[in-house]
Amino acid sequence: MPRFETAELRAYLVLLLGFLVLVILLRSDLGRYLFDEDSLFYKLPVSVPKPSLRLEVMQWGGSPILRLHTENFVFADYCLPPQSGEPLLGHAHLYLNGRKQTSLYGPFIFLRDLPPGDHTLTVSLNVLPDHRAIMVDGLPVSTDLRLRLPAGEILP
Repeated sequence: MPRFETAELRAYLVLLLGFLVLVILLRSDLGRYLFDEDSLFYKLPVSVPKPSLRLEVMQWGGSPILRLHTENFVFADYCLPPQSGEPLLGHAHLYLNGRKQTSLYGPFIFLRDLPPGDHTLTVSLNVLPDHRAIMVDGLPVSTDLRLRLPAGEILP
């Protein structure tokens, strides 16, 4: 029978405990809430104009800047449910190669300190205070942009 050191035993116990907590969460109401579509997405009411999003990379002082062009969407520090015919208030989430980098409360961000190479930028429009992604016609309002650095050349 193998002999375990105290540190190894603790590591195995932590892994086992983490697995048990995950199983409990997934089988409980909390687990269903955490992975429920309504808790992840804000389904836009039919009476609210559909937002749109387009990305553009520009150069300023040798640094690339990402600009978000939106329609029927206003950047805000807070969000309230829109009234009929009003634009949606919210913010954007910026992902770099699939990992969230930041929340954007305006249409511009400097893309500093990106390593050379190919990158995929993904931006989604979200509502506050719960950061749910806005969904229109069953799809999140988001878009991708491929970028090659250091030249800042946009890939086809």
